[in-house]
Amino acid sequence: MQLENSIFYERQPWVAHRTFTPSGDDPRTVLSNDKDHEFLRLDGNASLAWKLIAEDGVGNPNDVAQKLSVTVSEVQVLLDDLLNANLIKIRGVEDKYTSEVDINPNHVPSSERYHAGGYTEPSPGGSNLEAEFEFQDWALSHGFLWSALWEITFRCNEACVHCFNPGASHSEGQRAYRKTEELERDEWLKLLDEFKSLGVFRLLLTGGEVALRKDFFEILEACNERGFSVTVFTNGTLFDADEINRLANFYPHRIELSLYSPEPEVHDRITRLKGSFEKTRNSALQLKQLGVTVAIKMSVMAETINSVIAFRTLCDEWGIEPQVDYNMSPGVDGAREPLLELLPAPLELIRAAMTPGMPLFAGVAGAPNKSDWVERKANPICGAGRTTMSISPEGHIYPCNSLPIHVGSTRTEGLTSVWKNSISGGALATKPKSELSQWQSIKGADYRVCGSFDRCAWCHKCPGMALLESGDELGPSTTNCRNSAARMIAFDLIEKGRTPQSISSLDLEPLQLKYAENIPLWEPNFSVESKISLESLKKSLKSRTKATALEKDPLLG
Repeated sequence: MQLENSIFYERQPWVAHRTFTPSGDDPRTVLSNDKDHEFLRLDGNASLAWKLIAEDGVGNPNDVAQKLSVTVSEVQVLLDDLLNANLIKIRGVEDKYTSEVDINPNHVPSSERYHAGGYTEPSPGGSNLEAEFEFQDWALSHGFLWSALWEITFRCNEACVHCFNPGASHSEGQRAYRKTEELERDEWLKLLDEFKSLGVFRLLLTGGEVALRKDFFEILEACNERGFSVTVFTNGTLFDADEINRLANFYPHRIELSLYSPEPEVHDRITRLKGSFEKTRNSALQLKQLGVTVAIKMSVMAETINSVIAFRTLCDEWGIEPQVDYNMSPGVDGAREPLLELLPAPLELIRAAMTPGMPLFAGVAGAPNKSDWVERKANPICGAGRTTMSISPEGHIYPCNSLPIHVGSTRTEGLTSVWKNSISGGALATKPKSELSQWQSIKGADYRVCGSFDRCAWCHKCPGMALLESGDELGPSTTNCRNSAARMIAFDLIEKGRTPQSISSLDLEPLQLKYAENIPLWEPNFSVESKISLESLKKSLKSRTKATALEKDPLLG
């Protein structure tokens, strides 16, 4: 069988892909149709055929068959399957693609794929989630890096009171230090190439506010050309209608925006940018209308904890996925204002943990939503530095942006060297242990306090939050301890037949007496301020993160 040489197949622009060729093993390719969020895997010759078409520009079936030493008929069967799945197209033939999102603009993806502690890393999100997690484990076992987060800027047009980034201002009159020597075009192109060669498939672009990079769309184009499945975090306030269209045409895996309250005036007060609620909402709705998968995130604080249900109702009305996060964190520069001023009251946290559907929900009577700490002691607590890595605007390499331990720089040794010389990247046992390797070897048993209390089984542990609060990533975090204590107490109340509506301020004193050892829940400010002086913490973070913004901290001179 011989086909016309004029027929030429090529990848659809909405298909993210990565081909892995481990030594001593067959090649494997993963695909994500980022219109329908279908996750697929190709092995052997099918993987090689995809690479020829999508990366090497060999689009004629005869040429593909010749290079693989198979029949044209065999190749054509694969091509027909890929064509029917809308993963490839015939050049010059009108595209007749339709998708679930196109047909049903009110489609809302399930949020169950996100862990209960809040979304902090590039995440799977396809229709075949089990297969993706299985492949992620396979990639890690063969020394590949599955995902990455790149903070492309710290600059932002909002000034959120709880901002996580180094150098942010948290109160009126406090000066922000957000400018850094951001990676330039040749540097970030090299970084994207390193991501690709290391196996990165899921890539998260965040800030600051990504729209403040004048080359943002150029970065998106380069990501699309290299086959990344891209998630973008943005506040959406700086994009006009044409830019929203342009953003959608790069087929991001998803776009996530933040609304901190269902009430516009409260949201605007938190962002300290008048009109930001309306602009963010409009961008979210326009993106959704264009078929982009959109999520709206709410960081819960004292002022907004009683608005969570109203927030979720509003998102449901818009047909957009809500994400609610109860993890209030110190800043990367050690800023304590979020912990000292914004944490929800104990009783409100307990109520949230008693409420079905909330991220803190403790479970139903007889079926607690908790973990076995004995099992956790034998394993890493999270995927930071193992399945994902983080790059700062100025090229610092961290295990995670929430765990900004400096392990190298893209401007000096480069990400490839840092990864390859780590345990997860395939370093031999005889090589000296790098700082990244030291982190990768940490298991639950290495944490200094975690596992010592009854509440620990209820904890969604984040070592980065501990690092930013005390300078010790192996220590406890006030927010983690508060949330876990609230969940433990909530389940005890659920077991006794209590409901969120049935508890009141009258219940607080006996609860405080019964669970007296849970000091972070009852006295969070004491817990925060008793760990380490702010000046010592800032000095430690300045040394460990090497963030330029900390060089300008007035407290450090």
